[in-house]
Amino acid sequence: MKLLLSIALALVATNPIEAQCDYNFCGGGVTNPTTIITSPGGTQAPCALIQTGINLGQVSAEQCLGLPEIEKTCCPADGSTGGDSGATTQTCFVCDGDVTFNEEKTWRGEKICASFDTSLAALPSGTVCDAAKGAANLNLNMPSFCECEGAVAPNLCSVCGDNQDVNMDAIVPDTNGQITCSAGVDYVKHLKNEAACSVFVTDSVKATCCAEKSGALGLALSSFATVLMVVGLAVAI
Repeated sequence: MKLLLSIALALVATNPIEAQCDYNFCGGGVTNPTTIITSPGGTQAPCALIQTGINLGQVSAEQCLGLPEIEKTCCPADGSTGGDSGATTQTCFVCDGDVTFNEEKTWRGEKICASFDTSLAALPSGTVCDAAKGAANLNLNMPSFCECEGAVAPNLCSVCGDNQDVNMDAIVPDTNGQITCSAGVDYVKHLKNEAACSVFVTDSVKATCCAEKSGALGLALSSFATVLMVVGLAVAI
C-alpha cells in the first residue's frame, strides 16, 4: 500500500493521452483539506488538492487503486477532522496572488482552474500553500495555463510547424474523445520541460492535428509545376 500511496500522490503530469483515473475522491467532500500526505519519495500534497490532480489527468487508472486508502485520512468515515480547516479569507491562490484568471478554462471537460483555485482556498498561505502549488506545477505552469494576470507561458514546444494549421476540432488520438487538438496545442505551451513535451507531441498527434496551410500547399504545387515545365523544356531541346 505504501507504493500505491506514493504513486497516487505523485502529482506530476502523467502522459495526458494515457488512461486516466475516474474517481470522485471523498465523494466531493474532503473533511481534512489541509492535511498533508507525503509519499516515500518526499512529494507532498494536501488532501484538498487530490481531486484537482485527478481532474487534471495527473493520476492514472492504475494509480486510482491507492485512493480509497488515502480517503481514510482525508475524509475518515467517522467524520473526524485533523488540524486547522483553513483560513476564512482565501490567502492561497492558483495565481501568484489574488489576481484575475480564466475561471472557465477547462481540461477534459472540467473547469480545472476554478477547481484548483477552490481547492487551494482551504489552505493557509506559506509553506503548505507553496507545497501544494509546487506539486501541481512540476511539469505544467498552472498560472500561465489558467491565464493568470501577468503570467507568461514557457512556450518550450509546439505541435504544428510554422507552415501548418491546427485542425482545431479534431480529437487527439487515444483520449477517448476528451481532448481536442485545440486544447492539446494550448496545453503543450504551458509545459515546463521539453521532455514532458515529447511525451505529448507524437507522430500520431501531429498527423491528426496538423495540416499544411493552403497557401503553403499552393506554393509547393506551383514550384513543382515549374520544375516539371523546366524539365519538359530541357527534354524538348
